[in-house]
Amino acid sequence: MRSAAETNSTEPTFDPRHVDELYLDVVKKLLKKGIITPSMRILVACGGMTDRDTLLAAGLRNFVISNLDSRQVAGEFHPIEWSFQDAESLTYADSSFDFCIEHEGLHHCRSPHRALAEMYRVSRRGILLVEPLDSLLTAVGTRMGIGQDYEHAAVFVNECRFGGVRNTSIPNYIYRFTAREVRKMLLCLDPTLKLDFHFEHRLKVPWGQLRSRKSGVNLAIVTCAQPILFAAHRILPQIFANQIVAVALKPAPPEGLHPWLVREGDDVTVNREWLSAKYSDRPRAG
Repeated sequence: MRSAAETNSTEPTFDPRHVDELYLDVVKKLLKKGIITPSMRILVACGGMTDRDTLLAAGLRNFVISNLDSRQVAGEFHPIEWSFQDAESLTYADSSFDFCIEHEGLHHCRSPHRALAEMYRVSRRGILLVEPLDSLLTAVGTRMGIGQDYEHAAVFVNECRFGGVRNTSIPNYIYRFTAREVRKMLLCLDPTLKLDFHFEHRLKVPWGQLRSRKSGVNLAIVTCAQPILFAAHRILPQIFANQIVAVALKPAPPEGLHPWLVREGDDVTVNREWLSAKYSDRPRAG
Protein backbone atom coordinates (compact mmCIF):
# COMPACT_ATOMS: atom_id res chain seq x y z
CA MET A 1 0.00 0.00 0.00
CA ARG A 2 1.42 3.39 -0.97
CA SER A 3 1.97 6.07 1.62
CA ALA A 4 0.07 9.34 1.50
CA ALA A 5 3.24 11.08 0.33
CA GLU A 6 3.70 8.58 -2.49
CA THR A 7 0.07 8.88 -3.52
CA ASN A 8 0.19 12.65 -3.51
CA SER A 9 3.41 12.66 -5.54
CA THR A 10 1.59 10.99 -8.43
CA GLU A 11 -1.31 13.43 -8.42
CA PRO A 12 -1.11 16.26 -10.97
CA THR A 13 -0.53 19.60 -9.34
CA PHE A 14 -2.31 22.85 -10.13
CA ASP A 15 -1.74 26.53 -9.47
CA PRO A 16 -4.53 27.98 -7.29
CA ARG A 17 -3.97 31.35 -8.95
CA HIS A 18 -5.38 29.91 -12.19
CA VAL A 19 -8.52 28.50 -10.54
CA ASP A 20 -11.73 30.34 -11.39
CA GLU A 21 -14.00 30.10 -8.33
CA LEU A 22 -17.30 30.44 -10.20
CA TYR A 23 -16.21 27.81 -12.73
CA LEU A 24 -15.02 25.52 -9.93
CA ASP A 25 -18.33 25.85 -8.09
CA VAL A 26 -20.28 24.96 -11.24
CA VAL A 27 -18.21 21.84 -11.94
CA LYS A 28 -18.39 20.68 -8.31
CA LYS A 29 -22.19 20.97 -8.42
CA LEU A 30 -22.33 18.86 -11.58
CA LEU A 31 -20.09 16.26 -9.94
CA LYS A 32 -22.26 16.21 -6.82
CA LYS A 33 -25.40 15.68 -8.92
CA GLY A 34 -23.71 12.92 -10.94
CA ILE A 35 -24.17 14.82 -14.20
CA ILE A 36 -20.40 14.66 -14.62
CA THR A 37 -18.38 11.79 -13.14
CA PRO A 38 -14.59 11.45 -12.74
CA SER A 39 -14.58 8.46 -15.08
CA MET A 40 -16.00 10.45 -17.98
CA ARG A 41 -13.82 11.33 -20.96
CA ILE A 42 -14.22 15.10 -21.31
CA LEU A 43 -13.22 17.53 -24.04
CA VAL A 44 -12.55 21.15 -23.08
CA ALA A 45 -13.12 23.48 -26.03
CA CYS A 46 -11.38 26.88 -26.22
CA GLY A 47 -9.38 25.72 -23.22
CA GLY A 48 -6.33 26.95 -21.39
CA MET A 49 -4.55 26.94 -18.06
CA THR A 50 -7.64 28.17 -16.19
CA ASP A 51 -9.53 25.10 -17.42
CA ARG A 52 -6.68 22.76 -16.56
CA ASP A 53 -6.21 23.97 -13.00
CA THR A 54 -9.90 24.50 -12.24
CA LEU A 55 -10.87 21.01 -13.40
CA LEU A 56 -7.94 19.49 -11.52
CA ALA A 57 -9.05 21.38 -8.40
CA ALA A 58 -12.54 19.89 -8.88
CA GLY A 59 -11.04 16.38 -8.90
CA LEU A 60 -11.24 15.63 -12.62
CA ARG A 61 -8.32 14.00 -14.41
CA ASN A 62 -9.66 12.40 -17.61
CA PHE A 63 -9.99 15.42 -19.88
CA VAL A 64 -8.41 16.91 -22.99
CA ILE A 65 -7.63 20.63 -23.29
CA SER A 66 -8.13 21.93 -26.84
CA ASN A 67 -7.50 25.33 -28.39
CA LEU A 68 -6.15 26.96 -31.54
CA ASP A 69 -3.63 29.05 -29.57
CA SER A 70 -0.32 28.58 -31.41
CA ARG A 71 1.58 29.41 -28.21
CA GLN A 72 0.28 26.35 -26.39
CA VAL A 73 2.19 23.07 -26.44
CA ALA A 74 1.30 19.67 -25.00
CA GLY A 75 3.95 19.77 -22.28
CA GLU A 76 2.48 22.95 -20.83
CA PHE A 77 -0.56 21.02 -19.56
CA HIS A 78 1.24 17.83 -18.46
CA PRO A 79 -0.01 15.30 -17.50
CA ILE A 80 -3.30 16.50 -19.02
CA GLU A 81 -3.65 15.84 -22.75
CA TRP A 82 -3.72 18.82 -25.12
CA SER A 83 -4.92 19.00 -28.73
CA PHE A 84 -4.70 21.78 -31.31
CA GLN A 85 -8.36 22.21 -32.29
CA ASP A 86 -10.57 24.83 -33.86
CA ALA A 87 -13.76 24.88 -31.77
CA GLU A 88 -15.76 25.79 -34.88
CA SER A 89 -14.50 22.72 -36.76
CA LEU A 90 -13.41 19.96 -34.38
CA THR A 91 -11.60 17.02 -35.96
CA TYR A 92 -13.13 14.47 -33.60
CA ALA A 93 -15.81 12.02 -34.70
CA ASP A 94 -19.39 12.22 -33.43
CA SER A 95 -19.79 11.19 -29.76
CA SER A 96 -16.02 10.90 -29.24
CA PHE A 97 -16.33 12.19 -25.67
CA ASP A 98 -18.78 11.66 -22.84
CA PHE A 99 -19.02 15.38 -22.14
CA CYS A 100 -17.81 18.67 -23.62
CA ILE A 101 -17.05 21.78 -21.56
CA GLU A 102 -16.11 25.34 -22.38
CA HIS A 103 -15.53 28.37 -20.18
CA GLU A 104 -15.63 31.90 -21.62
CA GLY A 105 -14.30 30.86 -25.00
CA LEU A 106 -17.22 30.74 -27.42
CA HIS A 107 -17.54 34.52 -27.55
CA HIS A 108 -14.06 34.59 -29.13
CA CYS A 109 -15.33 32.57 -32.12
CA ARG A 110 -16.49 34.07 -35.39
CA SER A 111 -19.55 31.85 -35.07
CA PRO A 112 -20.30 30.94 -31.44
CA HIS A 113 -23.31 28.96 -32.63
CA ARG A 114 -21.17 26.81 -34.89
CA ALA A 115 -18.78 26.09 -32.02
CA LEU A 116 -21.69 25.18 -29.77
CA ALA A 117 -22.96 22.81 -32.46
CA GLU A 118 -19.53 21.17 -32.65
CA MET A 119 -19.45 20.71 -28.88
CA TYR A 120 -22.84 19.03 -29.04
CA ARG A 121 -21.77 16.81 -31.94
CA VAL A 122 -18.68 15.34 -30.29
CA SER A 123 -20.32 14.75 -26.90
CA ARG A 124 -22.26 11.62 -26.04
CA ARG A 125 -23.93 12.71 -22.81
CA GLY A 126 -24.06 16.50 -22.81
CA ILE A 127 -22.34 19.88 -22.74
CA LEU A 128 -21.55 22.69 -20.30
CA LEU A 129 -20.90 26.27 -21.26
CA VAL A 130 -20.11 29.28 -19.06
CA GLU A 131 -20.43 32.47 -21.07
CA PRO A 132 -21.29 36.18 -20.81
CA LEU A 133 -25.02 36.75 -20.31
CA ASP A 134 -27.13 39.13 -22.33
CA SER A 135 -28.95 40.87 -19.46
CA LEU A 136 -30.10 44.28 -18.31
CA LEU A 137 -27.04 44.53 -16.08
CA THR A 138 -24.59 43.89 -18.93
CA ALA A 139 -26.45 46.31 -21.20
CA VAL A 140 -26.28 49.10 -18.58
CA GLY A 141 -22.69 48.27 -17.66
CA THR A 142 -21.58 48.40 -21.27
CA ARG A 143 -23.41 51.69 -21.85
CA MET A 144 -21.61 53.16 -18.81
CA GLY A 145 -18.25 52.00 -20.12
CA ILE A 146 -17.73 49.51 -17.30
CA GLY A 147 -18.22 46.56 -19.62
CA GLN A 148 -17.03 46.18 -23.20
CA ASP A 149 -18.68 45.46 -26.54
CA TYR A 150 -15.30 44.54 -28.03
CA GLU A 151 -12.67 42.76 -25.95
CA HIS A 152 -9.72 45.13 -26.28
CA ALA A 153 -8.53 44.51 -22.69
CA ALA A 154 -7.82 40.84 -23.43
CA VAL A 155 -5.82 41.78 -26.52
CA PHE A 156 -3.80 44.40 -24.65
CA VAL A 157 -2.76 42.00 -21.85
CA ASN A 158 -1.70 39.51 -24.54
CA GLU A 159 0.91 41.89 -25.96
CA CYS A 160 -1.54 43.08 -28.65
CA ARG A 161 -0.92 39.82 -30.52
CA PHE A 162 -3.50 37.37 -29.14
CA GLY A 163 -6.75 37.23 -27.15
CA GLY A 164 -9.16 38.53 -29.81
CA VAL A 165 -11.40 36.85 -32.35
CA ARG A 166 -10.13 33.32 -32.96
CA ASN A 167 -7.22 34.30 -30.68
CA THR A 168 -5.89 36.91 -33.12
CA SER A 169 -4.92 40.51 -32.38
CA ILE A 170 -8.33 41.79 -33.55
CA PRO A 171 -10.60 42.40 -30.51
CA ASN A 172 -13.62 40.16 -30.72
CA TYR A 173 -17.19 41.33 -30.36
CA ILE A 174 -18.41 39.89 -27.05
CA TYR A 175 -21.33 37.67 -27.97
CA ARG A 176 -23.61 37.38 -24.94
CA PHE A 177 -25.96 34.41 -24.59
CA THR A 178 -29.41 33.88 -23.09
CA ALA A 179 -31.01 30.67 -21.84
CA ARG A 180 -33.77 30.94 -24.43
CA GLU A 181 -31.22 31.27 -27.23
CA VAL A 182 -29.19 28.24 -26.14
CA ARG A 183 -32.36 26.18 -25.85
CA LYS A 184 -33.71 27.19 -29.29
CA MET A 185 -30.38 26.68 -31.02
CA LEU A 186 -29.86 23.14 -29.67
CA LEU A 187 -33.46 22.09 -30.27
CA CYS A 188 -33.07 23.17 -33.91
CA LEU A 189 -29.77 21.34 -34.11
CA ASP A 190 -31.20 18.07 -32.81
CA PRO A 191 -34.99 17.75 -33.29
CA THR A 192 -34.96 14.04 -32.39
CA LEU A 193 -34.21 14.10 -28.65
CA LYS A 194 -36.02 15.56 -25.65
CA LEU A 195 -33.04 17.47 -24.28
CA ASP A 196 -32.76 18.24 -20.59
CA PHE A 197 -31.63 21.82 -19.90
CA HIS A 198 -30.27 23.37 -16.72
CA PHE A 199 -29.50 27.09 -16.46
CA GLU A 200 -28.01 29.36 -13.83
CA HIS A 201 -27.46 33.11 -13.89
CA ARG A 202 -24.35 34.20 -12.02
CA LEU A 203 -22.72 37.50 -11.14
CA LYS A 204 -18.98 37.83 -11.62
CA VAL A 205 -17.08 41.09 -11.32
CA PRO A 206 -14.48 41.53 -14.12
CA TRP A 207 -11.74 42.68 -11.76
CA GLY A 208 -8.92 41.95 -14.20
CA GLN A 209 -10.41 44.08 -16.95
CA LEU A 210 -11.21 46.93 -14.56
CA ARG A 211 -7.77 46.93 -12.93
CA SER A 212 -6.02 46.99 -16.30
CA ARG A 213 -7.46 50.43 -17.10
CA LYS A 214 -5.43 53.59 -16.54
CA SER A 215 -8.45 55.37 -15.10
CA GLY A 216 -9.61 53.99 -11.75
CA VAL A 217 -13.07 55.57 -11.91
CA ASN A 218 -14.94 52.47 -13.09
CA LEU A 219 -13.05 50.28 -10.64
CA ALA A 220 -14.07 52.59 -7.80
CA ILE A 221 -17.71 52.62 -8.93
CA VAL A 222 -17.92 48.82 -9.10
CA THR A 223 -16.09 48.39 -5.79
CA CYS A 224 -18.62 50.65 -4.04
CA ALA A 225 -21.61 49.10 -5.82
CA GLN A 226 -20.52 45.48 -5.32
CA PRO A 227 -22.54 44.77 -2.11
CA ILE A 228 -25.69 46.25 -3.66
CA LEU A 229 -25.22 44.30 -6.90
CA PHE A 230 -24.82 40.95 -5.14
CA ALA A 231 -27.83 41.66 -2.92
CA ALA A 232 -29.91 42.51 -6.00
CA HIS A 233 -28.62 39.38 -7.74
CA ARG A 234 -29.96 37.18 -4.95
CA ILE A 235 -33.43 38.67 -5.48
CA LEU A 236 -33.47 38.99 -9.29
CA PRO A 237 -30.69 36.72 -10.63
CA GLN A 238 -31.73 36.91 -14.29
CA ILE A 239 -31.53 40.71 -14.33
CA PHE A 240 -28.55 41.34 -12.05
CA ALA A 241 -26.23 38.73 -13.60
CA ASN A 242 -23.54 38.81 -16.24
CA GLN A 243 -22.71 35.11 -16.62
CA ILE A 244 -24.85 32.24 -17.86
CA VAL A 245 -24.21 28.62 -16.95
CA ALA A 246 -25.92 26.32 -19.45
CA VAL A 247 -26.04 22.52 -19.30
CA ALA A 248 -27.72 20.49 -22.03
CA LEU A 249 -28.07 16.75 -21.47
CA LYS A 250 -28.81 14.12 -24.09
CA PRO A 251 -31.26 11.40 -22.95
CA ALA A 252 -30.54 7.85 -23.98
CA PRO A 253 -32.59 6.67 -26.99
CA PRO A 254 -35.13 5.25 -27.54
CA GLU A 255 -36.57 6.67 -24.30
CA GLY A 256 -35.31 10.11 -25.21
CA LEU A 257 -36.99 10.24 -28.61
CA HIS A 258 -40.05 12.39 -29.18
CA PRO A 259 -43.24 10.28 -29.42
CA TRP A 260 -43.62 11.12 -33.13
CA LEU A 261 -40.31 9.37 -33.85
CA VAL A 262 -39.20 5.72 -33.76
CA ARG A 263 -35.87 4.01 -34.09
CA GLU A 264 -35.38 1.58 -36.95
CA GLY A 265 -31.98 -0.04 -36.58
CA ASP A 266 -29.42 2.75 -36.45
CA ASP A 267 -31.79 5.30 -37.96
CA VAL A 268 -34.52 7.49 -36.53
CA THR A 269 -37.67 7.92 -38.59
CA VAL A 270 -41.16 9.34 -38.20
CA ASN A 271 -43.75 7.34 -36.26
CA ARG A 272 -46.56 6.98 -38.82
CA GLU A 273 -48.97 5.45 -36.30
CA TRP A 274 -48.58 8.42 -33.96
CA LEU A 275 -49.18 10.89 -36.78
CA SER A 276 -52.15 8.94 -38.16
CA ALA A 277 -53.79 8.95 -34.73
CA LYS A 278 -53.42 12.72 -34.49
CA TYR A 279 -54.13 13.97 -38.02
CA SER A 280 -56.80 13.32 -40.63
CA ASP A 281 -55.79 12.50 -44.18
CA ARG A 282 -58.86 14.33 -45.50
CA PRO A 283 -57.98 17.51 -47.41
CA ARG A 284 -59.04 20.76 -45.77
CA ALA A 285 -61.84 22.78 -47.35
CA GLY A 286 -60.65 26.04 -48.86
